[in-house]
Amino acid sequence: MNRQGSLNKEIARNRALTDKPLVVLVNEGSFEKTPPPP
Repeated sequence: MNRQGSLNKEIARNRALTDKPLVVLVNEGSFEKTPPPP
């Protein structure tokens, strides 16, 4: 149960990272990895 909760937190954190503004992604050098916004 605890492990599942940690996993969900990790997924949420990863999702938050992918939802960062484009400028932040550019600053982190991840621009190539992210598709352009629609």
